[in-house]
Amino acid sequence: MKKIITILSTVLMALAAWSCGNVSGDGASDNAPDSVSPVKSDLIIPCRGGEGSIEIEATGDYSVSSDRDWCTVSKNGNKIALSAGENHSFESRYSKITVKGSDGKTIEFTVQQFGYKSAGFSPEDVYSLAKGMTVNFDYSYDEPIIATTDAGWVNLEMAEDYLRISIAENTGMGSYKHETRDADIKWSLGIEEGIIHVSQLNLSFLEEDANWNVQYKGLDKYEGDDVAVICNYVTDPAVSGKYMITYFEKDKVDDSGLEMKEFVLQAAEGLRQDADYLINLYAEYGYELCYADLLYEDSDYELFDPLEDGNYYAFAIGFDDDLCLTGRYAVSEFKVSSTGGGGKTGYEAWLGEWTCVRNGTTDTWTIAEKVNGQSYVITGIEGTNYPVAAEFNSADNTLRISSQKEIGIYKSTTYGECPVGFYGGWGETSFSTGTYLIAIGTISGDQATFAPQDIQVTSGTYTASRMNFIMTTSEGKYISVSSNKTQLPLTITRVGGDDPGSGGDDSYTNWLGGWNIPSESDCFTISVAKGTEGQDYNITGWQFKHETGMSPMVAKYSEGKLVLTSDSKSPFAANQLVSGVACDFCYCGTIIYTDGNEYVVTGTYDAAVGEIGSDGKATFSPKDVSISGGESFKVNRLVITALEIDSESLWRFNGEADAFPFTAEKSSATSSLNSLDSERRGEWVRIPADRILRAASFEEGEICTPCQAVEKSAFRLRKINNK
Repeated sequence: MKKIITILSTVLMALAAWSCGNVSGDGASDNAPDSVSPVKSDLIIPCRGGEGSIEIEATGDYSVSSDRDWCTVSKNGNKIALSAGENHSFESRYSKITVKGSDGKTIEFTVQQFGYKSAGFSPEDVYSLAKGMTVNFDYSYDEPIIATTDAGWVNLEMAEDYLRISIAENTGMGSYKHETRDADIKWSLGIEEGIIHVSQLNLSFLEEDANWNVQYKGLDKYEGDDVAVICNYVTDPAVSGKYMITYFEKDKVDDSGLEMKEFVLQAAEGLRQDADYLINLYAEYGYELCYADLLYEDSDYELFDPLEDGNYYAFAIGFDDDLCLTGRYAVSEFKVSSTGGGGKTGYEAWLGEWTCVRNGTTDTWTIAEKVNGQSYVITGIEGTNYPVAAEFNSADNTLRISSQKEIGIYKSTTYGECPVGFYGGWGETSFSTGTYLIAIGTISGDQATFAPQDIQVTSGTYTASRMNFIMTTSEGKYISVSSNKTQLPLTITRVGGDDPGSGGDDSYTNWLGGWNIPSESDCFTISVAKGTEGQDYNITGWQFKHETGMSPMVAKYSEGKLVLTSDSKSPFAANQLVSGVACDFCYCGTIIYTDGNEYVVTGTYDAAVGEIGSDGKATFSPKDVSISGGESFKVNRLVITALEIDSESLWRFNGEADAFPFTAEKSSATSSLNSLDSERRGEWVRIPADRILRAASFEEGEICTPCQAVEKSAFRLRKINNK
């Protein structure tokens, strides 16, 4: 292309002189006057604009003029300067230059300016990792590109067909306000110009936070739907600040080629986009959110759609109220499997009741939460209630039991009260009282196998063949609490399993269908439908019809029983109106307190247990709730409760089911779903905050006022999907 243009320019220059006569090679007419004559001329100007010149010999004064406004002329001695701006036309344009001598004779020249032709150059902005990169932008044009930048860490190479941008490694220290360093590259090609923006990651301010422990908790229920739960356990909220939670498939992280810190920045940008989406979404419905509303500060969790089987990374990423990175983050790897823990995985899979066969004796172990996501408390080993601590290893989902001392007191008629420890042993009677790992449990489906570990003592190393409780007498003697010890290796089985109705036991399916529940006026019918097979049920019709947007009551299944749970921490319907007041709906138990008044008790606890008798009828009995001072009260009834969103008060719907205990009968009707209207012969009654009992239980979990039990913005912040 360049050779063609050069030849064309030569031809045009030869034809540039224009007059009534023939044009000579120097651009002047043959009848040029003696007073002026051409010497040298540059009469082609590029489309982007520029200058040209004409040199003449003049024996006297002369004048020069242009017949077009776009071409300006000026003289300086025997040199005439030509100037033109940009030509935005696609066609070339021409101007006649007239030089007139003092004797009145003239010579004429023709100036050509090329027409506009697009360079077709449209480079993208450059986003570089911290380790730097090189990128080429190709182009094809008659002229070379011009590019400049003020950034010393950006190097530019300009060739006739490409622009090369080289970005050096970012080794400088940054801050959480500057997660990138930025530069602009200015370029021009033809009459076109633009800016290429360069951003490079700065990783120096990122640091993994030992104060955070982000973990996948498995499946749970939210408004009747299965959800995946990812928690972040915060040791000290004042140390690390606020955060958001997300997750990614492990393969996507590994295949990205990014370092973990680099991926954290990518994940942070995705969370920012999620935040903007949520704020705009709720604005459409009249709710005003800000970034701070979407951040967590203390130990908290986020909900997602159930995850497919596979390996994942969970992230907690720190932000300030303006959604700028604080530099703090936590990450952990977890695995999701369709087997084990009744559909739950990770830490959650171990929780619950297990059967352990010990030399012909069947024990029921209860594995409960100690520190969520990190450790457990096991009771029921060898039929005792001694609390044995166990650690959870999130890397391989194993449960680890170590030796421990003084976990309880054994009352002996011979030795009095003796402290009890839990130790591993080998041979006939040998055991060690030191600190060591006894067994590691691996879960698979509804079974878990505990493999014995090596115990190192002064006389050598021995593999544990059992674990048992040992009491220490005041005389310093060590005596086994039970002669029937728990042998290793050991396999335990989840109580109920994924399908507790199998093996001829139809107790789970016996609850399915309609049931007539007595009320103060007549009765109402509930429908008990399958939830997660063998684990829970979805109940509709309890006290009222579930309109659009309201989820069924979720009831647990346990050893043939149906357990009604009060849960004001997870409303089954959000932002519903009661007498014009915005409320979140949940089920709560009521108790008769010592002052004779009935109180609504918020929190999460088992309120009543239903059991099917031989006559096919179900008897619902109240559960005990322990509150402050060690007092224990039975739940009087389970009622619909509406927690006001903008205050600490609540509403309850009176006139429903009789107080526990009561007996329900199987109904042939599917359900007689009743609405919240006069047919129910009840009414909403508001309970001011000052009438709500403030109390804390010792076993069931926190029982407190609505303000403490339910986050006011919870219904807005719990995402059911990961959009």
